Order: sequence, then structure tokens, then C-alpha cells
Amino acid sequence: MNVWEQYKNQSEKKIVRDLLQEEINQLEGNPEQIIFSSVIRKRLWTAIFWGFLTLALLIRYIATDSLDRDFRDAVPPILMGLIWMYRVCSVNYKKAAWNMVRDAMKSPEKPFSQVVSDNIQLTEAWISSKSAHVLLCLLLIFASLGIAVGDRLSEMRVDGMIFKNGQKGCVLVNCVANFTGAHVEIPSHVEGKRVVAIDSGAFMNEQTIVSVNMPDTVISIGAEAFSGCTNLKSIVISENVVEIRGNCFENCTSLTEINLPESITAIHGYAFRNCSSLEQIDLPGGITEIRGNCFENCINLKSIVIPEGVTRIGGHAFMGCTSLSSVTVPNTVQSIGSSAFRQCRSLRRIEIPANASVDERAFKESPTIIYHLDEKDK
Repeated sequence: MNVWEQYKNQSEKKIVRDLLQEEINQLEGNPEQIIFSSVIRKRLWTAIFWGFLTLALLIRYIATDSLDRDFRDAVPPILMGLIWMYRVCSVNYKKAAWNMVRDAMKSPEKPFSQVVSDNIQLTEAWISSKSAHVLLCLLLIFASLGIAVGDRLSEMRVDGMIFKNGQKGCVLVNCVANFTGAHVEIPSHVEGKRVVAIDSGAFMNEQTIVSVNMPDTVISIGAEAFSGCTNLKSIVISENVVEIRGNCFENCTSLTEINLPESITAIHGYAFRNCSSLEQIDLPGGITEIRGNCFENCINLKSIVIPEGVTRIGGHAFMGCTSLSSVTVPNTVQSIGSSAFRQCRSLRRIEIPANASVDERAFKESPTIIYHLDEKDK
């Protein structure tokens, strides 16, 4: 009868108790210090695998800019560390039985008792090693928690606005829960440091905001910074802002007018989408493109002057601007994208450069007559 047939009907615990106890008792020292080399190998590979994952997640977490880190970002390395600790500590004597049966099957000429004896080791060194793994695991967990708590403690709050320190100065990152500010005055300095940026989504969906005054220290406004502020009626933008990022003022349905400083060189897609009350906007001369969906569904926008230097009007840029009746297109425009002026039902006439490429659907569902003009005609 081979080893597997002899022991297949016995439980792992019974195999260890009945067949291995004699060899364990023959060894000197505390039996609790006995373990099997097969278990040591399993613990080693477990520690390497889960330890690597924990360390990789922690490095990724640390490498993330503090402005982009959230308390929830600490959860993956902490969770992975706990799994690592559980896997290292959960391997026990019972796991050795199956490994030793397999080893015995590979060497049928060797008595099973000899396989057991060869597999048993005094493992004071491993016990210390296991403790080191647990301590290292706890260290990484507490490092993740420490960074998360440090980020939270480093926050500065002024009038319900939350600021963090960035590389170039303070950044307005968010608002407190239940923010009630109506007329928002963004400070130029917080605790002696310049406020240089408004982070993505900083005021997103804050329904109480009616007006915003921005200091000239601000040079950057993130995507969706004011998206969904449905009661926002007026905003003063810093004279040093260089771009309006995507969806920045999307769904600001009460915004009637906005003055964009000449410092702006780019207005990204969806920036003013669904600003249904917007009647007038003067585009800065430094931009080179009207990007896709930029003014889509601005149903009260009546006229627009596209500045010299713009080379492209993107797809759906003015789609659904049903009140738009006057558009001035410069000679520099080279292409007009799909559905750029679709459903502009008030746009009866438009003049564009003769060499401009116009998508066949650019004026779909619009009663627009297109005049192609040479530069000398303009």
C-alpha cells in the first residue's frame, strides 16, 4: 500500500498528531518551536508575494502628489498589509502534512517516518523571522496611516475653503461639507503663503455660491472647478490665469457674463457647456482653438467674435446655441468640425475663409448660408 492510499482517509490534523508526534517529541526544546521546512518555504513565498504588493502600493501612494492624495487612497496599502500579515501567520502545522505526503510519494523507497524526520527543523530563527515580517508589515501600515493623517492635519481652512501646500504655493482643493458661502472671496495668501491654484472640482456642485472674486495670485484653475454651481452669476478671474480647463464652468446655468483675461491661451472642451444664461463672452486673443463642446447649449449666447489666431473650431463647439445670430470668423481658421454650429437656429449667415475645411455636418439643422471669402475680401 503506497503512502497516499495509507493516509488519504485521515484528516490533516490526525496525520500530524498520530504520525508526526513521535518525531516531534524526540527533539529537544519546546515543541512549540518545531515547524516543518515545507511550511517555512510556504511562508517565505507568501511573505515575498504579499510583501511586494504592499510595498508597491505604498510607493505608489507616497509618489502621488499630496494635492491629489485622499484619505481613501491609504486603504489599498493598509488592506494589502493586513492580508500579508494574515497569510504569514496563518500557515500552520496542518499545512505540512499534505506537502510531506507528496514528498513521500516522490520517494517511495524512503520510509514515511524518514520523510517526516527530514522535514522537521528547530526554527528559532524562523520564529524571529516571522516576527520581523509582522513588524515590517505593521511599519508599512502605520506609514500609510501616518501619511494620510499628516495630509489631513496639514490642511488649512479659511471661510469654509480647504487649502493645501503645493510646490509653488497654496492650492484651494475643496470646500467643507455643508458649505454655505454665497459671495466667495478667495484669499491671496493663507498662513503667509500665496494661493496659486484652484484644484479640480474645488467648488463643484456648490449650490449656494452666487459670486466669486479671485486674486491675481491664482495662475491655474482645474477641471470642473465650478461645474454645477447653478446659482453662480458672476466671477472675477485672475489676470494671471493661463488656461480654462475642461468642464470648468459646465452647468453654471445662472452665469450671464464672464470676462476672460488676455493671459489665457487655452480654453478646453466643455468649459462653458450648458451655461444656459450666458449672453456675452469676449474671447482672449491668445487662444488658438475653440475646442469641442466648449459652448454647447449656451442657448442665450447671441454673438461671438472668434479672435485672430484661432485655427480650428472643434466639433459641437457651439451646438445648440439657439440664440446665436452673429459669428465673426477670422482668416486664420482652417477647419470647422462636425456639428460645430448644429441647431443654431438663429444663425442665418456666416462668413468663413475660402480655404477653410468645413465638415459636412457642421451646420446641420441650422438655416445658415455660408459665404467663403478670400483674404482680400475680408
